[in-house]
Amino acid sequence: MTVNNDVITYRIDNNDRITYIGGVWDSFAQENGGKNATVNNILGRSLWDFLEGEDVKRVYRLIVDEIRNKGKLKFSFRCDSPEFQRFYDLHCTKLANGEIEFASIPAGITARQTEVTDPHDPITDALLVACSWCKRIRWPKVGWAETSGIPEFKAIFGEGHSRPLTHGICDDCYGSVLTQIRNPNGFATT
Repeated sequence: MTVNNDVITYRIDNNDRITYIGGVWDSFAQENGGKNATVNNILGRSLWDFLEGEDVKRVYRLIVDEIRNKGKLKFSFRCDSPEFQRFYDLHCTKLANGEIEFASIPAGITARQTEVTDPHDPITDALLVACSWCKRIRWPKVGWAETSGIPEFKAIFGEGHSRPLTHGICDDCYGSVLTQIRNPNGFATT
């Protein structure tokens, strides 16, 4: 397993093409079901090829524009696996050559209480939206909530079933990102 103190970095050029990937990228991808997400398959491609959901792309466009204008921003986010909740600080910096570097620095890890989906389970029912920053789920009747806070979670998924996810951004995280963009001296947390 990739150790939680391993930093993962990547850079984009002025055309938003990925020019560099460093750290434990390949081992992290392999451990998390991303067998095609290797450095060799990603270098030279557009950042936008790897972001899911129009809300997420819109926020990342704001972030990239602000980094190009102000030089740096920092955010907190989660990057979960089926077994762990992983917390990261994302340091975004404009380099002297105009590239932008994104450095994901581990901030903590905890065992997951529940899983949202298993990629090997059959797909059932409609899409649920997961916040790309905090990983809460937008439940049709409840709104944004952690899966462990929903009593009917196991009844919805049951044994051997899952619901497919897409990605977006919840109102709390969207507000936090906008606050950080407006005042980069602080640290946006969710």
